[in-house]
This record gives sequence, structure tokens and C-alpha cells, in this order.
Amino acid sequence: YPVLQAADILLYHTNTVPVGEDQLQHIEITRAIARKFNSTFGETFAIPEPFINKEAKRIMGLDDPAKKMSKSAENPNNYIALLDSPETIREKIKAAVTDSGSKIKYDEKNKPAVSNLLTIYSLFSGKSIAELEKEYKSKNYSIFKQDLAKTIIESLSPIQKKYKELSANPDYIKSILRQGAEKAKTIASQTMKEVRSKIGFLEI
Repeated sequence: YPVLQAADILLYHTNTVPVGEDQLQHIEITRAIARKFNSTFGETFAIPEPFINKEAKRIMGLDDPAKKMSKSAENPNNYIALLDSPETIREKIKAAVTDSGSKIKYDEKNKPAVSNLLTIYSLFSGKSIAELEKEYKSKNYSIFKQDLAKTIIESLSPIQKKYKELSANPDYIKSILRQGAEKAKTIASQTMKEVRSKIGFLEI
């Protein structure tokens, strides 16, 4: 997987790659491959830089704040899917793990579950974690979760609406995929032609 990821990045002369904290080692492998090729055969590939959202470098599971949120998790309550219905989102947030005590405060070491929910809330609402701590200083987990679910639902609504619109027009989607495939093929072919030339392979 890391090698395939490196190929996808280098093939299209990517400069910046948005990744989670756990993907940094894959980007470093990509950078090493690019540097090695460039030093051996001449400047060919861009040296990609990782882009990590500091506030969201790693979002943890709703059911277990010690493990990363993942759509492939066995428990569907681990994550929020982009197409989850409002009711499903409410149920998942309602069932989300919290910490002992009732204080809504960011403290990764002592309150990892609440800290994770605060991070998610901050990202969806645009409010800082400090603002949210102040807003919910005298409120309980139940109210906090209700508001968080509402914020997520409202944020995902435009995405879900657009998805439904596009789903109703499969021919339009296919045309976009064809255009994207042709564009990607053109760039990839040019890159591979340059790579083969520098290595010494003959084009047939």
C-alpha cells in the first residue's frame, strides 16, 4: 500500500498531500523515493509535503477514544458517515463514549472522549475549543451531545443534498468520471514517458 500510494502521489507531480498524522510515514517513503530518483536520474519528481490539520490530525472513534475513527470499524457507532441520516447521527452521538465526571473540558490525558467530541464540534462549527468550553461550562453531556448532533446534521445537509442531486443523474456522473480519467491518463502518460526516457527504456 505505501508503494502504491507513493506512485499515485509522484505520478501526478503532487506538491502537497493532505493526510492524517498516522500517514506521515507513507509520505516520508514517497519523499525518499522521489529524492533517490531525482539524484540518480535528474530532477523529475516534486518532493511532496504533508499537510496536516493541526486541530484534526487524528479523530478518534466515538465508541473508543483510544482508537482512530475508521469507516471500516466493526462497530458502526465508531464513526459518522457523510450520508448518515439525521436520526442515525443523533443516535451515534447520543451513544458516544464520555468520561467520568460531568465537566466539558478539553484534556486529552484525563478526558480523551470529551476532548475528541470537542474537537469534532469545533471542526464542524468553526468555534474554537475554548469557546465551546465556555459555552458548555455549566451544561451537561446530554445538552452538549444534542447540540453537537444538530451541528453535524446541519453541516452535512448540503453535502447530502448535492449527493442526491448527482445520484439522480448517473449520465452526468459518468461524463465527469470520463473527463477525469482522460485528464489523469494524459498527465500519467507524460510522466511515465519522461521516467522511461531518463532511465533509458525505449518507447515502443
